[in-house]
Amino acid sequence: MWLWFAFSASIFSLVLIFRQNNPNNGVFVTHPVGQVILKILNIQLEIENKKALENPQACVYLANHQSLLDVFTFCAFFPAKTFVVAKRSLKYMPFFGWAFSLSGNVYIDRKNRNAAVKTLASAEERIRAGWSFFVFPEGTRSKGKGLGLFKKGAFHVAMNTGAPLRLWICKDYDLRLNSLQPSIVKMKVFDPIYLNKEEDLETQIANIRSLAQAYLDA
Repeated sequence: MWLWFAFSASIFSLVLIFRQNNPNNGVFVTHPVGQVILKILNIQLEIENKKALENPQACVYLANHQSLLDVFTFCAFFPAKTFVVAKRSLKYMPFFGWAFSLSGNVYIDRKNRNAAVKTLASAEERIRAGWSFFVFPEGTRSKGKGLGLFKKGAFHVAMNTGAPLRLWICKDYDLRLNSLQPSIVKMKVFDPIYLNKEEDLETQIANIRSLAQAYLDA
């Protein structure tokens, strides 16, 4: 798995140098990398409402973040013309950081509030230009401890742009990797949710998180 990841990321990084600013760069990289790794790990994805990922409407995807495996499960069917805002430290990760940057994604410095605000402002401009925004609102991996609290950044972006939110939630991983029997991983893409500027944002965030938790508990 890691050999394929390093090899593919390095090769795609070289190719992306000649495809800079191409809106399809994200899909060009994520689909082959993610789908091959799922085959290596003998994982099958079952995605409820999968067709929603083909929706051209700009939106903010909110995904739960369990482990490093999320990089591959969500990448395997990553939506077109969608960018990610990730922590700045990933920029210096060999192979991954190169391909990530050249795919049109951006980094956020969580320790520098002014820089973080500017990054989110640039994300809003891209959404207004027709791009979708993928984010892990928990901010960090839960590592088996359940769904974490949602940070407000992505919700402010949605509020400021008027873009709908789409929960994209992955059930808890229960995997027997490389076994004879495939591991089934279930996901669901929710219908669009629009924030109401007249209502309390924290209450709306709590309600949206409850939808995600209800799916995980079902």
